[in-house]
Amino acid sequence: MVRTVPVREFVRRVVTIGSGVVMGMALFGAAPASAAEVDAAAYAGGAVERQAPWVNPGNATGTWTARERISSRGVIQVRVGYINGVQHGWAQVLNAANSNQHVSLEVDLNGDRNWDVAWNTTISIRNYTYAYPTSPSPNRAFRACVKQNANEGCHASHRTTWW
Repeated sequence: MVRTVPVREFVRRVVTIGSGVVMGMALFGAAPASAAEVDAAAYAGGAVERQAPWVNPGNATGTWTARERISSRGVIQVRVGYINGVQHGWAQVLNAANSNQHVSLEVDLNGDRNWDVAWNTTISIRNYTYAYPTSPSPNRAFRACVKQNANEGCHASHRTTWW
């Protein structure tokens, strides 16, 4: 006897299995190119983009601080600047209390003020994250935080407001 599965149930199963395969490939695929990518892969709570449009803001021009919070973990900032003529935002921490802490940039893409993509790095590697392109859309927003470890969420006392 052949059991039939409703189309909706079939689609749900295919999407679930496909998502698992994609996550497995991301987690167990080719070795990351840098320690920052290792940190990014460890970001708790969801998939993290590890390639374009993320770029290193080390040579950004016209930089400024959009948001800042002073906390016991350091001065946490959302920084903005131009990389190859395109405006980007990234997170930076100054005077970090502990070099084993993590600085994270959370990016909201759809306006719900929950992060959709993020970059996380250990402060001992560098005190800033990779940068993500800004947008004129009010849906795109950035916030920065400092976490004790990669698995900790961004506590309100250690993060900036959305920019």
